[in-house]
Amino acid sequence: MERTIMIAGEQDQYHFSQGCAEAIAELGAKAFISYNPADFDKCDAVLLPGSWTGINARLWGEENVGCDILDDHLDACQTEILQKAAAAAKPVLGICRGFQMINVFFGGSLYQELHHKDHHKGEHIQEKYHDTACVPDTLLYNLYGERLCTNSIHYQAVRAIPPCLQIAQVWFSPQVTEEEQVHFLRLCQEGAITETPSDCIIEAAVHESLPIVGLQWHPEILLKNPAHAADAKKILRRFLEL
Repeated sequence: MERTIMIAGEQDQYHFSQGCAEAIAELGAKAFISYNPADFDKCDAVLLPGSWTGINARLWGEENVGCDILDDHLDACQTEILQKAAAAAKPVLGICRGFQMINVFFGGSLYQELHHKDHHKGEHIQEKYHDTACVPDTLLYNLYGERLCTNSIHYQAVRAIPPCLQIAQVWFSPQVTEEEQVHFLRLCQEGAITETPSDCIIEAAVHESLPIVGLQWHPEILLKNPAHAADAKKILRRFLEL
């Protein structure tokens, strides 16, 4: 049966919303772009795409100091869509801002501006690439193994992560030793990490019981620009199978 995916983002953001719709179509599913909660019943699953728009920090109890492009209406609509998806146990994939929105929705918080942002923030749509580590016994590890190279276009990131989300992938700054990386990944595997230092950026997380996955990177862009990075089809196909 052909699946229909709701791309819950802005119509005019080609590299994000429309790029996700094209990626989904390339893999054989239908996609439509709308962040109107009234359209939720038309879909089998939801994809929260990236965006140039940030998430208002008031949603996790802080004053906004890190983003000059906010859209409270988008935040409210995506929150309602997540509420509907969680209640119906419909699959959700969050990409970049979409992952951050999932984290905030379940009670987490964000770094408003990374001090390592030069490793992550692409200029315009020229994404950066970096190596990451996957947490053993997680979806990302099962798909990609211990390490994978991913792309990056962000300057904000997950900080505090709620207990219902399991960390599945991490970027480490060059200052983090191999021994420290192994220890951190072990703590992630045990569910002992509640807030990450900015030297250890969460690149993916999976909900403990719901079919909800968040990625800080952009598989929809990698699908068109594979370069030397991860095979984006693996995670997108897995989402469509949820």
